[in-house]
Amino acid sequence: MTISGILQNQTRILNDAGTGFKFCPKPGKFTACKGVKNVYEFDRGLAKAYITVVLTFSASGVLCSLMLIYACKRIAYDITK
Repeated sequence: MTISGILQNQTRILNDAGTGFKFCPKPGKFTACKGVKNVYEFDRGLAKAYITVVLTFSASGVLCSLMLIYACKRIAYDITK
């Protein structure tokens, strides 16, 4: 099969879309004493933790398996189950 033949086959043309979700989104506002110039915020344990969801589909409309991308080096058994 030639390259042009591959491109004419809609099942071989793939696209993906991904988005990330925070485990602990930060609130937009916080309070501090009046007149204080330096205000600090302490991050919680999972403040920067994300999970990424990726969808892949072909030009013919076939949806491939959903992928979840975790930041962990090792995924806990409970999550994989």
